[in-house]
Amino acid sequence: MPLVKVVKVNEDIIYGIWEISEEIEYLLDDSAFRNHENIDIGTLHPKKQLEYATSRILISKLCDEIHYPYTGITKDEYGKPHLPNCDYQLSISHSFPYAIAILNKRGSAGIDIEYPNEKLKRISSKFLNEKEIKYADSLSDLCKVWCVKETLYKIYGRKKVDYKKHLHVDLGISHDRCSGIFSNDVFTQEYEIRIEEYEGFIYSYNL
Repeated sequence: MPLVKVVKVNEDIIYGIWEISEEIEYLLDDSAFRNHENIDIGTLHPKKQLEYATSRILISKLCDEIHYPYTGITKDEYGKPHLPNCDYQLSISHSFPYAIAILNKRGSAGIDIEYPNEKLKRISSKFLNEKEIKYADSLSDLCKVWCVKETLYKIYGRKKVDYKKHLHVDLGISHDRCSGIFSNDVFTQEYEIRIEEYEGFIYSYNL
């Protein structure tokens, strides 16, 4: 099983990374997989089938670590995933061939994983604000800013988010921990975000 790692960040936060390398038939036969959500997986795109199955198996393994009986996930009206009747908040991300998930007992969870792709430079004007332009020359920093903004978006868990106006990132000096701020007309909150790398991929999550 290509479970890359399970990391207990602290007593309230745990995440895991899965490398997707199996055939879908193998995943669906795995004893950890339970299609609790009754999704007709065959209607999904082949890559989406793999992401769906691996993320659910990964989440079930994280649930084992916190002694929570996994029975699938639910989504609220905005599409944000939740574990029913659980003290931990959930967030999921995919960037083939990796799936990543996090459980956070402290509050709303956000996680994102991305590969530093040149496409980010082409779309940077859509998500970098004036204070973040300084990160545009480094593909690695650009990817980190994008990851953090995706993490902030998932923490907020609502629609109608302007990535330039509402999401603000300061990578600071170390670039492995940073400040992320979500601010709109009704809500403002600053978060401490951790940034890590694995096999050339960058991922971030809130503490």
